[in-house]
Amino acid sequence: IEARDDHPAALEANLVDRDLTREALALLGRPQLDRERLGALLDRHQEQLARRGASTPKIERMLEAARAAGALGGKLNGSGGGGCCFAYAPERAEEVAEAMRAAGGDAWVVRIDDGVRVDADTDGSA
Repeated sequence: IEARDDHPAALEANLVDRDLTREALALLGRPQLDRERLGALLDRHQEQLARRGASTPKIERMLEAARAAGALGGKLNGSGGGGCCFAYAPERAEEVAEAMRAAGGDAWVVRIDDGVRVDADTDGSA
């Protein structure tokens, strides 16, 4: 195995990611979600991704614009190096989407739904 100078940095990044994931899992398991903390964890993970060169200048501009417009956090998703990210903005989704568009990207507002459900027909049957 060839020794590489970036192994200590990669190891450190993996340990930080592990700790962020553990904290996020605990946070999501609580009855009341701490939205500010979740946003901070997303941002911290994005910092790690950017340090490793997975982010792009366009994604960084879009996320900066999103935060300035009220997003609580955000990060790239996918394997990086491309052009896909999301911003967590539960209270200011439309404003954040517009800011991301103004920063040069496309943006869509998505919301969590209840999932699959069966609605009764007008005659009362399912």
